[in-house]
Amino acid sequence: MNISTFDRVMRRVTKTETCWISNHAKRHGYGHFNLKGKMIFVHRWLYEYFKGEIPKDFDIDHLCKISMIKEEFSKLRYGQKKQFADKH
Repeated sequence: MNISTFDRVMRRVTKTETCWISNHAKRHGYGHFNLKGKMIFVHRWLYEYFKGEIPKDFDIDHLCKISMIKEEFSKLRYGQKKQFADKH
């Protein structure tokens, strides 16, 4: 059986009314999974799936400051680390 990457990722995501919580293995506090031999962070993959490509050398900032929780992606933004420090 060939399962889509989205379904594979979402099998380990718990949805609440306001948050999506990754139950994947953690690395540096972030859920991750293996895709074609490469480690992929769940929050980055889901951001790109729903919102589009993250520019090269940019990171995802969790505005709620909780690395494993996504509030329907409205609490995620991309930018460079210097920008994140300036905005908080």
